Amino acid sequence: MTKLLVLITLIFSSVTWAQKGASVVLLKGSATFGGKPLTSKSQFNGNGEISTGDKSYLKILLNESQTTIVIGANTTTKINLSLPAEKQELNLSKGIARWVTGNKKGLGVRTNNSVMGVRGTDFFTSYNPLLGETEIICFDGQIEMENSLDNSDKKMISKNQWGGIGGRFGKKLSEVLTLSPELISSFDSSLPK
Repeated sequence: MTKLLVLITLIFSSVTWAQKGASVVLLKGSATFGGKPLTSKSQFNGNGEISTGDKSYLKILLNESQTTIVIGANTTTKINLSLPAEKQELNLSKGIARWVTGNKKGLGVRTNNSVMGVRGTDFFTSYNPLLGETEIICFDGQIEMENSLDNSDKKMISKNQWGGIGGRFGKKLSEVLTLSPELISSFDSSLPK
């Protein structure tokens, strides 16, 4: 009876761990989570930094929310996968990422100067720490972009629109621009979902 109880506890713990964590869907090049190398079959959990190498591409699936996150080459970001799905966010320190919302909404993406709240979306974002610039392009849905230094400075970014802040774009959120189909296609293909 004791062995059965231990076995049931172990199975339940592993199922709970898998639901809270993330799975690598596709990896080209190199990537790490918490300093440990990821492989094309990795499952991981906890709070840690994700880094990708030169010419690398990492696609992960957040198990609980079924949200897909694609991380481009030379990108550094952090995520806490132990939090409930609704409280998970990607903290983008450098590089590019794409967020495709699953069945539960997380908080979205945060950079040094902006917070991008998810509303059932597919969007691309980049952060350049040297220039202090954040850019966002929305492929589907809407994202509320907020200035992290002034929460009254907010803009709604809708499908096929661009938003930015910092560096060349200024200390306040820039005017939202509607992009041409060619530009949308270019961004879409640069980091495919």
